[in-house]
Amino acid sequence: MPLGFHICLRLANDAILAASPAHRRLLARVVLRQGRDASLLAFGQADNHLHLATACDRRLAGKCAHAVEVSARRRLALDASFTPAFVKPIDDARHLYSTFRYVLQQRAHHGLDVDPLREASNLPDLLGLRAIGAYTRANVRRLLPRVHRNELLEILGVSELTPGDGPLDQVVDATLAAAALPALAGLSLEVLAARCALVEVVGRQTTPAALARRIGVSRRTLFRLRARRGDGELVRSIRLQLGLLARLPAASAPPDAAFAE
Repeated sequence: MPLGFHICLRLANDAILAASPAHRRLLARVVLRQGRDASLLAFGQADNHLHLATACDRRLAGKCAHAVEVSARRRLALDASFTPAFVKPIDDARHLYSTFRYVLQQRAHHGLDVDPLREASNLPDLLGLRAIGAYTRANVRRLLPRVHRNELLEILGVSELTPGDGPLDQVVDATLAAAALPALAGLSLEVLAARCALVEVVGRQTTPAALARRIGVSRRTLFRLRARRGDGELVRSIRLQLGLLARLPAASAPPDAAFAE
């Protein structure tokens, strides 16, 4: 009986699945939502293909692959269809561990100089940099207990993560990365939660008018946001993202994301 399955997905035209930070966040949302029932352990994009490591049976692995394909085509507006999914059994504990590492190391394996925050993988979720995929951290602790934080930090390319509160010109990017959102736009519950957490992180570091302009809301809306308490896990994730951005070379940091009321 296999311990799980290694899934690989690619488009028929070999196009890049998610080329921008916004699309990488949407892709992460798709995979993390569809992978929950398949006991997702890891996923990682390598420009024109996507790897997943699951700890489930063959039926659930196939169902997960199909659901990711359908949802990704819709959310990312992909023109091409997917080729038949590659679904390979994971035979034993050593194979499970090696597959887990391989999936997370797609950026290095293919020599890619993109996605410095590893947003098209669940590495941020495993390290507390993102809240939406925290369940994968629990899966890894349960099924791969020998995976340690230092090993994950090495894959990320840093020696440690420490929370930060700024600089303020990076707080929107940090919030979008922590919440896996393409922009601070709209009235969804996810955007509301992200704005509340951002406001809590910023605190009194700037004026209300300046902060309202930065996040694209009115001053009245800002005061309403300040009256709400931000989600603790998301607040911590934003602070860790700020700490990570401070460690990255300036050329590697993502550009400012769009936002709107």
